[in-house]
Amino acid sequence: MATRKDCVRTAEALQELYRENMNEWGKVYPVNFTDVVLKLATMYEQDNPQFDRIKFLYACTPETA
Repeated sequence: MATRKDCVRTAEALQELYRENMNEWGKVYPVNFTDVVLKLATMYEQDNPQFDRIKFLYACTPETA
């Protein structure tokens, strides 16, 4: 279960991604799935030194048949 801290940190990571993809006129460029997953992985790594980034990235990637 996500804690309040988890929700706040997730929102902060997504806000950062939003700002990174905004142009000078305030229009936000589309963000791709990979950017979101990498941003969250970085956040989790900062919060937990035991976090396994590779395992997380594989878990976020759908299996191909």
